[in-house]
Amino acid sequence: MLKILAEGEKAPSTLLNTPSLARLNTHLTSKNKFIRELAALNLGSISYNMKGKEKTIEAGSIPPLTKMLHDDVSEVRTASTRALASLAQLKAGKIEIYDLEMLDRIIELLYDDCD
Repeated sequence: MLKILAEGEKAPSTLLNTPSLARLNTHLTSKNKFIRELAALNLGSISYNMKGKEKTIEAGSIPPLTKMLHDDVSEVRTASTRALASLAQLKAGKIEIYDLEMLDRIIELLYDDCD
């Protein structure tokens, strides 16, 4: 549903006026790998524009996304990396990722064989 909503012209600003970021953050820790992956992909899509990046960082999405870098499922790690790459375009995102000491893990994933 969010994917369909996110494709509309005014979708990012509409989504940011809902509790969707907090809800997606809770889905990042789901037992279901598909839900974890989709939550990270949706956060990456929402953070496509500047306002989305700012709101996603403010919502506290970076810490759970960085924890996902150790997920057993390659697709989940990839979705998390995609969202973090979007958030790292802002200085605040870069600093938070660095402060969580996840830069080395991201570099390791560049050599991931995608099991």
